[in-house]
Amino acid sequence: MFLLIFLYNLSIRLYALAAYLLAFFKPKARLFTAGRKHLLQKIATDMAGESRKSVWFHCASLGEFEQGRPVMEALKSIYPDLSIVLTFFSPSGYEVRKQYSGADYIYYLPLDTAAHARRFIALVQPKLAVFVKYEFWYHYLNTLHREHIHTIIISTIFQERHPFFKWYGGLHRRMLSYFDHLFVQTQSSVTLLQGIGIDQVTLAGDTRIDRALTIANTPKTIPEVPEFKQQGQLLIAGSTWPEDEQLLKDALSAISAKGVKLLIAPHEVNAAHIAQIQALFGADCCLISESSRLAQSTVAIVDSMGMLAYLYRYADYVWIGGGFNKTGIHNSIEAAVYGKALCWGPNYSRYQEALDLIALGAAHDFSSGEGLAAQIAQWQADEKKYTFVLQATENYVLQNKGATELILNYIATRRIF
Repeated sequence: MFLLIFLYNLSIRLYALAAYLLAFFKPKARLFTAGRKHLLQKIATDMAGESRKSVWFHCASLGEFEQGRPVMEALKSIYPDLSIVLTFFSPSGYEVRKQYSGADYIYYLPLDTAAHARRFIALVQPKLAVFVKYEFWYHYLNTLHREHIHTIIISTIFQERHPFFKWYGGLHRRMLSYFDHLFVQTQSSVTLLQGIGIDQVTLAGDTRIDRALTIANTPKTIPEVPEFKQQGQLLIAGSTWPEDEQLLKDALSAISAKGVKLLIAPHEVNAAHIAQIQALFGADCCLISESSRLAQSTVAIVDSMGMLAYLYRYADYVWIGGGFNKTGIHNSIEAAVYGKALCWGPNYSRYQEALDLIALGAAHDFSSGEGLAAQIAQWQADEKKYTFVLQATENYVLQNKGATELILNYIATRRIF
């Protein structure tokens, strides 16, 4: 074990060195490094007058934040006097959510060294530590364990290829033993963990479903969408990239001929990308903010942020963007909670919910616009097949909701606060 810890410490230091060197060339690395300068001193200053009991949530980035958010907000609602400390590993999480009002303190995570972990835990003094999905940091977990601080991980998934289940995974298995409980998304994760003697595990599902359901049940109308849709059907494409938009363009002539309009909410809402989409689709394309052109246009572009989770309720069909990128599709749960017919590109294997929805027949993947157009034509021609897809999506959501409540019940029964 000494050798494994030595190699782990070496990898942390090499990572820090690489980030420092890359900071001269890469903005993200620059944020990663600059955000950690004098960080523990800042935390010490912030915590000097703090007397409330605290809970520490740690997320790698933005996606993990969305999984931790329902639990954070529910805890704050139940225990309003708690102090919530939120940390991120990545700039893509911290820089977007550093003003998030649901947490009292938001920081980058100091790099995982023994000294940093001891100092951070001593300053924050959490009564509960909540790690989200894939965050396993040896010195932090070891320090929490030695200090008898209750520690859980939520919305996590384990696969046989992970080092926990390999001959060389001794240090990783020790990290798992430091958790008081693990809340996982899949039955296969339960089986794998129990196979290596980790029994403090509950099949809970994905907390993002609970968050998305809350949004879906929030009354909100966007009058521009019915004005654009008129009496036809609507394909809403969310978080799109140029490759998605080209596929949609290829599908457009077929689907528009069948009375389907296209509403695009691009992942990057900047002037250059908006102009690129307008050039691709031509004169029959308008911005959703151009109210006078909506009724006559076949394509509309959402040119503002924060609407997508509410827009999906107006869709007859949904395209989730990102399926041609290396990182894969964006959040399909936001659309699934409305019980919609879902489609996306070929790269989705990293996301359990996408695999599940495909397996259930609730979603389909396509590499060409012709394939998407043919699928929509089939749904239009066969109401039973279309209804089956809607019901399959709705059933998946109903069967997998409730992770947040399970976690909160666990916390309540442990009398941590």
